Order: sequence, then structure tokens, then C-alpha cells
Amino acid sequence: MKLKSMFQTPALLSKRAKRDLHKARKARKQQGFTLIELIIVIGVIGAILAIIAPSMTSPQDSTESTQIERIMNNVRGDVGVIAASCGLRTNTVNQMSAAGAPGELEDLIFRGVGVHADFTSCYESSGHRPNYSGLNSTNMLGAYTVAFEDGAEAPLAAGSQVEFVTFADLPETVASRLVARYTDEDLGTVLGYAANGVYNSASSPLIVSGTVGADDWTAKFRL
Repeated sequence: MKLKSMFQTPALLSKRAKRDLHKARKARKQQGFTLIELIIVIGVIGAILAIIAPSMTSPQDSTESTQIERIMNNVRGDVGVIAASCGLRTNTVNQMSAAGAPGELEDLIFRGVGVHADFTSCYESSGHRPNYSGLNSTNMLGAYTVAFEDGAEAPLAAGSQVEFVTFADLPETVASRLVARYTDEDLGTVLGYAANGVYNSASSPLIVSGTVGADDWTAKFRL
């Protein structure tokens, strides 16, 4: 009998050890995370958020940059059609609006304001209709300021040539998206913020300028 109990002892100890181990694990689960474990979890969550945060705004920036480029292309076509219909050799303002004030071509393109009497017939024959009737009196399209500029990159003056369509007050992220649509060869550089990110040459299809870290960027599209 004593010999039999000796052989049973390891089995009994094994069951007891398993039971104690189970209790210890259960107690640990009930205690929750330790401080170190919590710090590790928070660190992992922070790293994940840092990775996915930029991608959360990317779709909106991409949509806005696409819309701006689409508007620019439409305006480019409108200016060309009106200039051709009126027999102009260049995209000249030439008092084409009823008011005859400098820069009123913006009204023709965006608001459909009545044209100068001398250009009524050619304006009507062009079949032009205002693209963006929501453009307000300060030339704001949504959150962005839209304007035409002449070859000297200045606001239009009477008789000046329309050479640029500009979109001002852009976020830096939207401006960089626009730059990304053009090759380095076109721009002569990348968005490296040299001279505050200004791109300017006689042949640049896009001139981007602004202050690094601010939402005051301007994109100028050459017509």
C-alpha cells in the first residue's frame, strides 16, 4: 500500500500544480494590464495613427486639386472661344464687358455679365455660358480666390493680355498636389520650398508660390 501511494504522489502533485497555475493565470487576467503593458499599447496606437493620419486628408486634397485643374481647363477653353469669336488676335480684355472696367473678363467667364455693345454679337455667337455663377463679388470660388492676370503676373489692366488663371488661398497640401501633376522637367524643380516655394520661368505651365507651413499658397496656370 505504501508503494502504491508513492506512485500516486507525482500524479497528485501534477494536478495540483496545474490547478494552481490555472488560478494564477485567472488572477492575472482579472488584474488587467500592467503599467508597462499600457504604455506599450498606447505607443503602438500612436504609431498607427501617425501612419494613417496623412492618408485621411489625402482624398480631400486630391479631389480639390482635381477640381481646380478642371476649372482651369474650362476657363482656358472659354477665354479661347471668346477671343476667337470676337476676332481678337490675343486674349485681350479690350473692354469686352458692359462696364468696360479692367478685369471684367472674369465677370464674362464666371458670371455671364452683359458684354460691351461692340462685342454683343460675337459674344452671343460663341455660345458661352457662365461656368460658375456662384462666384461672388470678391471673386471667391468656395474658399479660393480666382482671378486672371496678365503677362507681367499682375492684375488685368485695360487692354492687357490674359495669360494666367490664378487660384489663391490654397492649403499647402493642395498646392503640392497640383505640383505633383506636372513633371520636374516642366517646373525645373520639385516642391523643395526654395525661395519659399516659388516656381517661375518663362515657360512654366504652373507657377506655385506660398509660405511654408501656411495655407496662403497661389497656383497660377498659364493659358
